Amino acid sequence: MVKVKYPVSISNRQRPFVFVAGSGGAWIDQVEKGLESLPKCTLIIPSDGPVEGVTEDWGMWRYRAAWEADVIAIWFGSGNDQELKLIELGLHVGRYCSGSGARRMIIGVDKGCRFKDKIEAIVNASNINLQGSWKFEIIDSLDRFCLKVKNCATR
Repeated sequence: MVKVKYPVSISNRQRPFVFVAGSGGAWIDQVEKGLESLPKCTLIIPSDGPVEGVTEDWGMWRYRAAWEADVIAIWFGSGNDQELKLIELGLHVGRYCSGSGARRMIIGVDKGCRFKDKIEAIVNASNINLQGSWKFEIIDSLDRFCLKVKNCATR
């Protein structure tokens, strides 16, 4: 597995591309650990933006990286920076449902997340037009979330 963070290009990297976004603590370390055994995988970590703050360049890098991803995994922790992740969830769900997004999308929500009802509403509304295994599932266990990310990265 190779890790890529801003501003490193994802071009010419090993597929699958696994784009992880989220909030709240050390969850990313657990995802990384689960993917370590996959030699053919690029883990894209967009949350490490520039030290000087959000820039247009960082935003475009993040958008392009998500656009190229084979798997998008979003973890909603119990942190306070959930608003941006809700917007990002809506963007990725819309692309996924239209067939122009990642092949797989994993959504994890910590039991202490204060936006759980909003996330469920987005997911339930999106599932109306999806069939069978393409439907979204909300995973409320970080261990199960990490396992699902690894399973999707090996398909």
